[in-house]
Amino acid sequence: MQNNNTTASAFRFTIDLRRAGFAAGASQAIVEALVRLEAPPAPAGAHLREPLTLALVIDRSGSMAGASLHEAKQCARTIVQSLADGDRAAVIAFDDEVDVMCPVVGTDHRGRLIAAIDAIDSAGSTDLHSGWLEGARVLGRSIVGRGVYRVVLLSDGAANRGETDLETIAASCRDLAKQGISTSTYGLGHQFNEDLMLAMAKAGRGNAYYGQTAQDLAEPFHNELALLSSLCARGMVLKVNAPRGVQVALRNDYEPAESGAHAWKLPDLAFGAEAWAYLKLVVPNVYLSESEVHLPLSVSVKAAGVGSTPLFFMATLPALSRMSRETLMTTPPDPLVESRRDELAAGETLELVRGLIAHARWDAAAAAVEKAQRRFASNPWCKGILDTMERMVARRDRFGGKEAAYACANLRRRLAAADEFRLAPDAADIPAFLRRKTEQGRGRRP
Repeated sequence: MQNNNTTASAFRFTIDLRRAGFAAGASQAIVEALVRLEAPPAPAGAHLREPLTLALVIDRSGSMAGASLHEAKQCARTIVQSLADGDRAAVIAFDDEVDVMCPVVGTDHRGRLIAAIDAIDSAGSTDLHSGWLEGARVLGRSIVGRGVYRVVLLSDGAANRGETDLETIAASCRDLAKQGISTSTYGLGHQFNEDLMLAMAKAGRGNAYYGQTAQDLAEPFHNELALLSSLCARGMVLKVNAPRGVQVALRNDYEPAESGAHAWKLPDLAFGAEAWAYLKLVVPNVYLSESEVHLPLSVSVKAAGVGSTPLFFMATLPALSRMSRETLMTTPPDPLVESRRDELAAGETLELVRGLIAHARWDAAAAAVEKAQRRFASNPWCKGILDTMERMVARRDRFGGKEAAYACANLRRRLAAADEFRLAPDAADIPAFLRRKTEQGRGRRP
């Protein structure tokens, strides 16, 4: 294990190997490594954090009429009431037209924000891209110094007016994220396009949530605000510097970075949490001539800390030992690395199950879930997620496709709680936004 804290001593940056060896006589070595950046605990009492500027973008199309819009507006009011001094917000409503109900104002104008939310009425179709884009533009015009700028988008439908192409919309989110404006999405009901909402959040360096009713989204709204209020490192980019001939693959579903090959964007990091990446390395025989190999491979992370203070971390790959194939295969894997490996593999299973549900291949979906339940029986969280899928598949619930999509994204892109491996999934001292839920949408089902 390597640790380099010379530039940010409060953090802990490590690389752990699944097995620290390679088989003698093999033409190549497969090395699996878990990279973790662990943030310090939140400071006691009040602590300095980046001010928040949020654009609350609310779908008011006809399908939102009634209880859905009423509850969505209540969620937005809750966010406004929860903002701290120094935070700001704006309110945007959209259907096939877009209205800025309230421009960016501070918390000394909460009444104005609440009145703007109350004034939203339902009508029209869904020009989702234009609504989101106006929220981003409003934020762009309000950027002053440091802070977190995020569009919070809520919609119950698919984009059916204006720009509707997923890749084009995701590219817009990606471009705005480079300018410091991130995006989180909230899908509501049965008709929203989960592929689009997940892609926007991924490209926009935010988070994605969903629920069957707007009331289901009350907790995710609280979690989002708590997460934004706890960030201690943003804009994180992980880079692997590998010697010639060594193949590097990332098993997480992170956005590639533009800084070159073998570089990816990690999620923003909160106090008391860790960001992680699972690497698979293929090392050719030319590097395996010694009984103990110190491969010249390093992993680094660049980020901006509180107050935009530059952070830099670097670690080198631990030594690899030559051993017989039998010894290698019977050496127990590192438990934490194995657990994260399970998560990623379970995510791949959910992706398969989602495709089967989409084609109404219920028997095949049930068989895939049953097989995965046996495989991940020793991993309580993965098993719990698969148990949820088993129930949904058993009752032929097409909403299971959405559940599978969001669970897959969570398994492959999540922040973890520091020391999570030694804690119960619902431990009281784990912040709600870091808890491992077995059901992502919290939908009310008969």
